[in-house]
Amino acid sequence: MKINTLLSIFAPKDVKFFPMLEETAALLSQSSAYLQELFSCDDKAHREELCKLIKAEEVKGDKVTGNIIHELNNTFITPFDREDVHALADVMDDVLDVINRCAQKVQLYQPQRFPSHTVTLVEVIKKGSDELQSAVNELSNIKRTDLRLRAHCKEIKKLEEAADTVYEEAITYLFSQETNAVELIKLKEIIQELEFTNNCDLLFFTDKCQVYKAKADDFAQTKASVLGDYVAAKLGFDEGENAVKMVVTKDYKGMLLFAFENGKAAKVPLESYATKTNRKKLTGAYSDKSPLVGLLYIPEDEEVLFKASSGNMLLVHTGALALKTTRSTQGVAVLKPKKGHRLFSIERYKDGTFTNPKRYRTGSLPARGALPVNDDSKDEQLSLI
Repeated sequence: MKINTLLSIFAPKDVKFFPMLEETAALLSQSSAYLQELFSCDDKAHREELCKLIKAEEVKGDKVTGNIIHELNNTFITPFDREDVHALADVMDDVLDVINRCAQKVQLYQPQRFPSHTVTLVEVIKKGSDELQSAVNELSNIKRTDLRLRAHCKEIKKLEEAADTVYEEAITYLFSQETNAVELIKLKEIIQELEFTNNCDLLFFTDKCQVYKAKADDFAQTKASVLGDYVAAKLGFDEGENAVKMVVTKDYKGMLLFAFENGKAAKVPLESYATKTNRKKLTGAYSDKSPLVGLLYIPEDEEVLFKASSGNMLLVHTGALALKTTRSTQGVAVLKPKKGHRLFSIERYKDGTFTNPKRYRTGSLPARGALPVNDDSKDEQLSLI
């Protein structure tokens, strides 16, 4: 093999990736401009034309993203980490898909009008798309434009937070002011699409101490009566592996509480499961030292009810449990089961469940808890070993 041929295989292909990423960013900016025009348009024929233009941009984006992935598979050295190139291309393509879905819903539902909050939300999306385009255009000269790139990223973060605020205001306004039930349903569907709710991460924890990650967009939208995709096959579970819990997140904020048969519990920040790359499977998702009996997502510390197979119940505020950054931590001893018994389950405590909740609280851990009395045992199904 000639030396020039060898070098052509291993040399960085900057010239290929940057123009393609810039092209995708430009398509996104143009698509968001069409979307902004769509939300300020009352003419049915013009709306239809704008929807076609948005669809055309989405199709172009799919083609460019496909080319990027093809080049990644055929390039040994990339201008920056290949997973980051892939992730950036995927994110921009996802947003193009969302804008197209939103336009299609506008075309399908034909709402009579758009509330001002909805128009504002589209304006924020347009600004965010323009900032993203500016940021992507800086990538080819990143050593000389690092400060400008950081400034664009900060502005995108601010716009994301602004979009969350406007979204909440739009939903609040919709349910408080819209009197037409049909229009309310139409607008709610469109607004939710604008907030990119289908771009959440889905974390499937399994009985093999593993977690599989997917995007909500990976699953087709169907009616509630349809069974949908078989998760184990779609995500490539190991043979005999079963999902025990699904956690949905957009920002990896909050915590997970794992409870085990031996009475121990581990509080782990959800951000421990965030990855910079597109890894679909994480091993050691939680401890395997004792069987898992419960897993809760908790946005912030709250009271949780621990139940033993003996019937004992213990109310614990999760603020009393130290936060562990290691995913496979065994946690700390919380409930002290009686001999021959085990921790049976955990659940969020709802105010009013117990007539005297103090009976089930304790000043120190681990603790045995207390047997239910009077109405506290109503509807409780206890397991005996």
